[in-house]
Amino acid sequence: MLDGIPPGMPALARAQKILGRAAKAGVEIAEDPAATGHTEPPPAIVGPTPAPPLESVPLTEAQLGDRLLELVATARAHGWDAERALRERIRALEHEVRAAEGSEPV
Repeated sequence: MLDGIPPGMPALARAQKILGRAAKAGVEIAEDPAATGHTEPPPAIVGPTPAPPLESVPLTEAQLGDRLLELVATARAHGWDAERALRERIRALEHEVRAAEGSEPV
């Protein structure tokens, strides 16, 4: 299912494409961060001031853009690499999709 998705694509474009294929394989990503177990970064990485909580779900692309920019700013404030973080999560999603493909009846 993931064949043809270039690894060199920008992380956001790659994530969107893989999410579409993941849904076809029956692998869904929870919108609630608490459902994934990724609610808090490791204590050694957390800075002295926690990031403000995210607002409600964006209703427009402009609001989504604002939210994405907020997340990048939060990553920067903590010394995290937002691109690397997304790429690592994409790799985990790819593994989940491949596992789901292997469990499908032939």
